[in-house]
Amino acid sequence: MEISSGTDGDLVQFHVAGNLDSATSPSLTRAVDVAMGAGARHLIFDMRDVRYVSSAGLRAILIAAKQAQSAAGGVAVFGLQANVAQVFAISGFDNVVTIVASEPDARNSLSSAPG
Repeated sequence: MEISSGTDGDLVQFHVAGNLDSATSPSLTRAVDVAMGAGARHLIFDMRDVRYVSSAGLRAILIAAKQAQSAAGGVAVFGLQANVAQVFAISGFDNVVTIVASEPDARNSLSSAPG
């Protein structure tokens, strides 16, 4: 898995590529921890290049969402491939985090969120 990020004020966008599973999700959690420690409140996950997500990967997204919420911010996810979107839907994560189609939609969802 590869993770890159960009910062825009208190918003950090992560581009995640590869598989998000028990072997790789700790890297995402560490990246989120660093961003939150630096003052991020809003997190966007670009998942266009994620081929597979396991329960550990979902847990990493959930931890990020809880951290952002406690900082009066939010999380948005975009670009889910069909099989990954199915995992999010079956697990109920589509009710836990904002899932949108594009980066502009993700930014808009966070800018219109309370907090």
